[in-house]
Amino acid sequence: MEFEDVLENENKEFMPEESVDYSATKKIMQGILNQLSEEQEVENLEKKGTKLYSIAPLPFLVWMLRSQENTVQVQAAEKEVWQAIQDKDGIVKETKDIDDNAKHSQQIESQKAEQKTAQETARKVAKNSGKAAKTGAKGIATKIVAGVVAVALVGTGVGLGYMKQHKKPVKVAEQTKNDKKEKPATTEEKTSEKFVLTEEQIRKIKVAAALFDNCFASYNTESGNRIDYSTLLDQDHISPQVIKAVARGWACTDESIGEDLGDDYEEDDISSYVSRKYMKTDECQEFLKDTFGYEADDWDEVSEVFAPSGNSHAEVFEASFDGFQSIDYNVERCEQTGEDEYHFYVKAEREEYSNTGYGLMDITAHKDEKSKFGGFVFDKIEFTANKTDDIEHDLSLIIQNMIKEDGEISGLDSQYDPIGVHEVAKFTNDQFLSYANRIIDSSRCIAKDKEYKEGEGGYGGHTLPKERFIEICENTLGWKNGNLDISSLVEGNKAHFYREDLDTISAWFGVDMMTVVQSADGSVQINGTVRDYRKESDQYDYQYNPDPRVVYSFTASGKADEKSELGTVIEKVEVLELVSGTVDSSPVQAGYTEIENKVVEAEEWKQAYIDWVNGWITKSNLATFQLFDLNGDAIPEIVAFGSDMSEGAEVATWGVGTVQTIPLDRMEAHYIPGGNVIDNSGGMSEDWYDTIYKIQDGQWVQIGNGTYSVPGPDEPDIPMEDENGNYNFINFKWNGTPMSKEDYQQQVKKLIDLDNAVFMDGENNSAVSVSEIVSQIENY
Repeated sequence: MEFEDVLENENKEFMPEESVDYSATKKIMQGILNQLSEEQEVENLEKKGTKLYSIAPLPFLVWMLRSQENTVQVQAAEKEVWQAIQDKDGIVKETKDIDDNAKHSQQIESQKAEQKTAQETARKVAKNSGKAAKTGAKGIATKIVAGVVAVALVGTGVGLGYMKQHKKPVKVAEQTKNDKKEKPATTEEKTSEKFVLTEEQIRKIKVAAALFDNCFASYNTESGNRIDYSTLLDQDHISPQVIKAVARGWACTDESIGEDLGDDYEEDDISSYVSRKYMKTDECQEFLKDTFGYEADDWDEVSEVFAPSGNSHAEVFEASFDGFQSIDYNVERCEQTGEDEYHFYVKAEREEYSNTGYGLMDITAHKDEKSKFGGFVFDKIEFTANKTDDIEHDLSLIIQNMIKEDGEISGLDSQYDPIGVHEVAKFTNDQFLSYANRIIDSSRCIAKDKEYKEGEGGYGGHTLPKERFIEICENTLGWKNGNLDISSLVEGNKAHFYREDLDTISAWFGVDMMTVVQSADGSVQINGTVRDYRKESDQYDYQYNPDPRVVYSFTASGKADEKSELGTVIEKVEVLELVSGTVDSSPVQAGYTEIENKVVEAEEWKQAYIDWVNGWITKSNLATFQLFDLNGDAIPEIVAFGSDMSEGAEVATWGVGTVQTIPLDRMEAHYIPGGNVIDNSGGMSEDWYDTIYKIQDGQWVQIGNGTYSVPGPDEPDIPMEDENGNYNFINFKWNGTPMSKEDYQQQVKKLIDLDNAVFMDGENNSAVSVSEIVSQIENY
């Protein structure tokens, strides 16, 4: 070992122009630190209360402080530590200045970030230590001297908390009492932002998952089942073969990277791609660092991932890709589980073995906005073979049945329009039980302890202890409307439940695809599409329409709840719009569409209305009439009132080329102008009712029916009137289902807001004689 370089410079003053540069010295020092004995390692110092994040040679520190060429911000772990540095080199007069600077430093990074930086730097130094040996004898001698200084510092227990070098001198201003400090964001504040993923981000996550899984996918040759795997993806663990395959594959699928050389493949189910690309060295380095956290410091290291193009050390590399394996992928759930920790659950299913070659990828990731993987760097993948996302399955059940329950309430069957908001909080007791039965009977995660019950002819549903059934309804399915009455389900001490929708048509709706995104604050957002099996069944035609698809987009919202057996409670589903297929395929619908488009000449409906009015006059020469607009189209509706109850009343609209009518019992109704809803409500003696209609496909459709009564001879203990003289209504039923008065009123309000409705009856001043109504029709 030669020491000539050490003895030549007797000047005690540190001269940067004659020594190694700062960054090189730093790498050398950290490399030496990594080789210290266990007693000298940072962990032991930290146990003693000393934080050691970076060490520089003491002469370099003195030069930095005295020269003021740069400003160094220093915060010592404690005063005794800083004093040890001063005593070591006789620095006395600068003690106050250094201590003041230390007090004013507000730029300490979080300990997590420091530790991460230290780990990355240690890895780089270990890799670069071999390169430093190439600098020759002078470099070796410098390392020896630096090592002596470093060991001396470590031996005294000295640690520098933080050192940051600025390119330009920065004066540390003195803090005054009036200076306002910006309050650092708390963990809660940092994680309060909603975790939102765009469709493009989800697509990129799926492509990245496919590329990684294509590297690891293997199968049992006998069963065809996938084989489990678990792998870390950081630079210290990822294999060269994997980084090479994924990086090259991504480059060929990403239009923002490199230049195309090969053929285009646009039809791939996962992503379009080109067979070859070329990329420059710096582009490769940036891509690897941002997207994989992979440091490729020079040409040689880049060439370990991408293929050199042309002559040796030419600044151009090539990427090639042969395409994806025959595996389908779908990003089903995304969860933010920490401040910077995310999990993506991706279903992988081998196309030719749909019943065996499948599984679920659990991808752990952290954020990096520069990453090509949708702004995320993958840290770990755990693949479990033959596993589906049972949580996703049960969430689908909740969504489709929340929509279906409102459909059953409407009584419209395949004519039911699902567009709108559906909320579990608005269900009555009986509606909720119907909703819960279908979900719990078919669930995979919910109620795993349910017991199968044999029924007549086979299937008989399932049973649970009644307390357990109520627990699930409240904690997992979101029942919040008081005590749930399950007496209609109870047999002994158990609740017996079963679904009747054993095929897709009776199920009404089915979630086609969806992605669940859960934020760190517990909010849950689900976006996807749902199919309408009833409308598809109506449109099925073996020859002309063998595979009709009626698909709506939807969004659902809820919150994380540790009491839920899904970890989530879904509160609301909103069906947004029709995105595929048609709901206007029947002859009736086609005729109505023509009317909506004003294809039918005005004279047709006008003459038809006049003929209808004349027909009324033949049976009631004292009848009166009124035009009103119910559904907001270009053609008004018309009502005829007889002279008394015996003659009755009737409402008419023009549709499907003729006048369509419904009777008005008790000659009265409420309607919403332009709202397409009318409530024929009223009653006499004991029986009262609400019969609600709307116009659909040019015809009247009943969308709700309720009944109630006043106390009769069978209820002698209930007064007919209350203290204010109003009827004491009882026995409320909606579509045949008994319920409370409050629940009944809620069902009516779902369909029509009576507080804002217009009332009309035979005695109102808007009804006119036959001659006047004919004039109004002709001049409309």
